[in-house]
Amino acid sequence: MSKLIINNFEINNLITHTTKGSHSKMGAELLNYGIMTIDYKSKRFYFNSYGNPLNTDGDFGFTQTLKNNKLVVGYVWDEDLKHKMSYGDEILAINNEEFNASTFCDYVTKKSILKSSSKLSLKVKTHEGNILDLELEKKQLSSIFDNFNIKSNAR
Repeated sequence: MSKLIINNFEINNLITHTTKGSHSKMGAELLNYGIMTIDYKSKRFYFNSYGNPLNTDGDFGFTQTLKNNKLVVGYVWDEDLKHKMSYGDEILAINNEEFNASTFCDYVTKKSILKSSSKLSLKVKTHEGNILDLELEKKQLSSIFDNFNIKSNAR
């Protein structure tokens, strides 16, 4: 999506995704950029941003999610990555930071490294039990659009 505006707060070059299951995180990342208020009685949604417009500069081609108290691969939309990993594959380490019961909580409560880094070392355990060491680079939004044959006037 080239632009999303919520109460005068602009998010440019946005990638949206949804999750399955009973623990949907719809809109959870929006909380990083402002205060959200839901007025159930009046059936209203309010959002007051912390600052300037947000411009996303790319993506690694997959999401991460939680499953059975583990960090796992969520949706994979990068065509090259689809041949290497899939939904539910366990993420064992990111940039050589291994995840276990004692480090897991720290990881999920701090700012996502997927947003702040342009390169990523990923260790993944596949459904078959294979351990993969992957070196990833952020791809521009336009290349992700190309995977889905999406036309955008933002390019």
